[in-house]
Amino acid sequence: MHIPSPVGQNRILQSLPAAELAEMQPHLKQMQLLQGMVLYHPGDTIEYVCFPQTGMISLLTVMATGEQVETGIVGYSGVVGATIGNFGPLAFGQTVVQIEGTAHQLPRAKFLSLFESSAALRRLVNEFDGYLYFQAMQSAACHAVHSVQTRLCRWILHSQDTLQSDVIELTQDSLAHMLGVQRAAVSLCAHQLQVAGLIRYVRGSIIIIDRDGLEQSACECYDATRRYIQAMSPAIC
Repeated sequence: MHIPSPVGQNRILQSLPAAELAEMQPHLKQMQLLQGMVLYHPGDTIEYVCFPQTGMISLLTVMATGEQVETGIVGYSGVVGATIGNFGPLAFGQTVVQIEGTAHQLPRAKFLSLFESSAALRRLVNEFDGYLYFQAMQSAACHAVHSVQTRLCRWILHSQDTLQSDVIELTQDSLAHMLGVQRAAVSLCAHQLQVAGLIRYVRGSIIIIDRDGLEQSACECYDATRRYIQAMSPAIC
């Protein structure tokens, strides 16, 4: 009989040694991730670390004009806010829930104490933070040189991997913000992908019809990121 994990689906928490997880568990608080919820604004002091179980969280760079560009996404394999262990208390950018779900919240002081004492937690967190850094580097190059359509295909594939679902519930406005383009550009590209039989777009939901076709249509950044993930420790990839 399958026994549900006491920490849900989050792979970092699942990968901790039993004694260290037992020390952490009394301090973990279940939280709902509601679409549009901002976990940290740029420059905020990070008061808690968040381990998602379901849903999807985006890391965004916000410009003075209000324009936003996504630099990374986090789901059940990762953590947000853990940069406080290495880089100080302030949030680099805006951390926002793109697709609703659930998470465990750990207060800053307890996380820092465990981060200092647990080699296993440091290794897991540092490896995932390295992956986020890789995502940000790849995204910078991707936004500069690749077309909106190939970037959209890449984003859909990453989202499917993060959510483990063929249905991604997001509006075209949200997609435009994440890709850093006008809504009309996303609408045109989504229509072209739908005509090609790769997706179906219905009432704010992207339904993936042909994943192989999306992979062939995506920019090289999807494969680059996937290769990086595959090279990570098995507990995280």
